[in-house]
Amino acid sequence: MNTGASRAATGSITNNTDSTLTLADSSACALVTNISGVDFYIRINGAVSATVYDFILAHNQRVWITDISIATVHVYGNATSGLRVVYW
Repeated sequence: MNTGASRAATGSITNNTDSTLTLADSSACALVTNISGVDFYIRINGAVSATVYDFILAHNQRVWITDISIATVHVYGNATSGLRVVYW
């Protein structure tokens, strides 16, 4: 586990569109939190759609992603806010 202050991924989420959240430095530890009210399709380091994704993150869920190099988190969902990615 990394220590110190977390940093937020940057980018904007657009309704029902592959939206990219970028980590300023490749990271091996990220926390993705969903409080949007809807499910989000998530893909690490690649484009996402409703048919191509790594996992679905339901409302009020969070997931730690560790032990891989993370440069981008792609998200797809019917919301423009409520999903947050922080990393160390």
